[in-house]
Amino acid sequence: MHSTDLLFYGHRSLMRGLDGIQPDAWQQDGVCGVWSVKDVMAHMASYERMLGEVLGTFLGHLEKPTWEIYQAGNGANDREVEARLEHNQSQVLEEYEVARNIVDERIQLIPQETMREAGTIPWYGDKFDLEDYVIYVGYGHKREHAAQFNVYKDSLKG
Repeated sequence: MHSTDLLFYGHRSLMRGLDGIQPDAWQQDGVCGVWSVKDVMAHMASYERMLGEVLGTFLGHLEKPTWEIYQAGNGANDREVEARLEHNQSQVLEEYEVARNIVDERIQLIPQETMREAGTIPWYGDKFDLEDYVIYVGYGHKREHAAQFNVYKDSLKG
């Protein structure tokens, strides 16, 4: 499977997970730990930004502010969500979509051989390649949160 397919299916799963969640239900805690739907999507927006930055490094883009936040650790997930607390549902979705479009554009420019070359992202592990990273961040991670949205939707039917 190609990286562009993985990105497509990951995004589709995430959006299908959001289907049917009414705006007033986006604020309720407990979807993923203490996070609400909006918080999870704020997290996903920051992850999508990070993926775009990582892909950008293969195209000569040197700035990676979101990636650097995550590499520093120390509660980066929570800090990225907190940075978007004042954002509404539309703003969080828009940030995610803008970042997703950047990812989609950049991945088209990276040759498949480069995507599959082990060791090109040593901070992820010497045995891994960029496509491995895309599989996790662009597909698996989205599927994980889509499943949480589906469980949350079931709880609303209660």
